[in-house]
This record gives sequence, C-alpha cells and structure tokens, in this order.
Amino acid sequence: MYMSKSSFSISDSFSKAWEAFKSHFADIMLAGIVVFFCSILIGVLGRLFFGSLPAQVIYRIVSAVLSAFLSIGLIKIGLGALRGGSTDLSQFQQPVSKAVKYVVASFMFSAVMLLGIICFIIPGVYFALRYQFVFVLIADKDVGILEAFAMSSQMTKGSKLDLFGLAIMNLVVNVLGFFALLIGLIVTIPVTQLAKLAAYQQLIPKVNKSLLPQQKKNDQNIFVLVLLFLIVVAFASVFAWKAFLQNRHVFQSAESLGIPTYPPSLSAGTSNPSSSTQLFYNWYLACNKAHLNCLDKLSLFAVDGSLASQFLPKRALDPIVCAQDMPRSVEVIGQSLYPSGNQATIYANGNFDSGIVTHMSVLTTKVNGAWKIQNVTCSK
Repeated sequence: MYMSKSSFSISDSFSKAWEAFKSHFADIMLAGIVVFFCSILIGVLGRLFFGSLPAQVIYRIVSAVLSAFLSIGLIKIGLGALRGGSTDLSQFQQPVSKAVKYVVASFMFSAVMLLGIICFIIPGVYFALRYQFVFVLIADKDVGILEAFAMSSQMTKGSKLDLFGLAIMNLVVNVLGFFALLIGLIVTIPVTQLAKLAAYQQLIPKVNKSLLPQQKKNDQNIFVLVLLFLIVVAFASVFAWKAFLQNRHVFQSAESLGIPTYPPSLSAGTSNPSSSTQLFYNWYLACNKAHLNCLDKLSLFAVDGSLASQFLPKRALDPIVCAQDMPRSVEVIGQSLYPSGNQATIYANGNFDSGIVTHMSVLTTKVNGAWKIQNVTCSK
C-alpha cells in the first residue's frame, strides 16, 4: 500500500527507541564499545604504517570499507532491537558488496550535500532530509544504490517537516546529554539513533515498488546535475591552480629577462648611484607583480637595515613609488652627487598607463663600497 501522507510520530519514535534501548542495553553498549575502539585502531594504523601518498590512498579506501562494516553492523543491531531480532556482534558480519555499496552511496550523498550547501544551505538541508534513509536501506534491504536513493525519496515525501522536527529533537536531546557531564551521551546517542530507525520503520510502508522506476529516473537527473557541477568545480580548480603556479613563477620568469630574483647587491664596482637606483626599481616592480612581500626585503638596500620599518605605507600609499598602485615603469632622470662623493640624490619618475607621473627623490649612501638607499621622498 502506498501512503502519500506522513505516517510517523516523533513521540512514538522516541517511545519505541527508549523501550528498545532498555531491552537491549547490554548488546547496544557492547556494540558501541567495539565500534569506538575499532575506529581508534583504524586511525592509529593510518598514522603508523601508511606514510606515502599511494599507501595513504589505499588506506583511506580500506578504512572507508571497514567503517562501512561498522556502520552497517550498528544499523542492523538497532533494527534488531526495535524488531525484537538479533542484536549480537554477528550483525557486523556483512557481505563485502554491501559495504562497497555503502561507501559509494556515501560519496554520492556527500556530493549532493556539497552542492546543496553551496546553494545557500537550505537545499543541503532538503537533500539531507530526502536521502537520510539511503544507508539504512542498504544495510537493511541490501538494495542497489540508486534504488536506495529512490526509496528514501518516496519514504520522506510529505514527511520532511516531521523528520526535520525529529532531527531538532535529536540535537536537543544530545546537547542535554553533553551537559550531563558527558555521561548522558552514553544514553542519548543510542536513543536518538534508535529514534531515527524507528521513524524508518514507520515510513518504510510508503515505498511503492511500481513507482520506483520513475523515482529512480528523477533521482538520476539530480545526480547528473551533481556530476556536471563536480566537473565544473574540477576544471575551475585546475585553472585556479595553474593561475597560482603562473603567478608564483612570474618572478622567476622575470629573472630570465634580466630582472634579478633577489634585490641586487648594488656593488660600487659595477654601478653608480643612478644605475643602482634604476636596478633597484626594476627589481621592486617585478617583485610586486609577482605578489611577493617586497617591503620585507628592502632592508637589504637600507643603510642601517631598517628601511622596511622606516617607510611603512601611510594612507595606503606605497612609500617606494609614492602611489597606491604600481607604475608601469620607473625611470631615473638625474642625480645630484654630494661633495663627499659618498652620498647622492637620485631623481626618478613613476610612469602610469593613465598618463599620471609620480616623482621620487631617492637619497643614496655609499656603505662599504655599495650604494644603499637612505630615504625616499615623494615630490610634487
């Protein structure tokens, strides 16, 4: 019989869950302890014995299948408690094919949830409610993956608000258990999971096998959209990564054009104050185009090693080029050498594509045979 309306009660779900928990307390606690320590063991083995990337991939696949066995076992024990059936540890012995279906379904469910959350969260809540019984159906009925999604869609149709209320009640109960010195979680976690399985028990009659083919087709359309979305995300990620690598290597590419990767030494033997300043500005523009933190490296040019802290940007102006943005080029147009021969003021213009020109007066000092910058003054 196909029932189109909601046919489960939140209060009945909790009542049945509580009775099942009391009746099978020992078996449920034993199963929980086994799952807890097995999960810890799986995590520890992953850290101890699987260091390389290929081994990590294999480990993650194997651990996903093992975790599926544990989850299926818990579901079977919970259903057994509600139905008065078997609740011993033999429920963890399940066919490998069922565990593999469980893992594949979890990936598909995660993909749908990801798309739903990206679409402003509410669709994610909708899909979570619509497909919440997929894993129970695989564990209980050993149905196919797409069939499980279709059956869950039928079961939750017209019941999503009630199921949302059940989820809120489960959350509240577990929060109360948490505040009860955490000991309460020993009771609330099993009871809330049993309440969900009790709702499953009440909604399973809504499945109409004659309508499953059409429902499977509808759900397949959803997964096609999810697949297209994942393909777009994958391509976008590849292009973003390539763009990142290109930006990362702009600086190194500049080196092949004669722009140094690091600030030039400005040796007095190979340059004068004007050429040293020009070389510096060539490097500084290339450094900023490569999106590097260039101000931190300016101390290599400073007389006392404190140029970066001395000329931190004020009012969002770059203190080296006297502008908010980087100019297209900086051109040294002249110099004034001090009588001592150890200091010189270099005059430079920053040229922008818009036609704007900024003017800088760069005070340089000869230290140990190398010309270094002592001050940069913005001129009108």
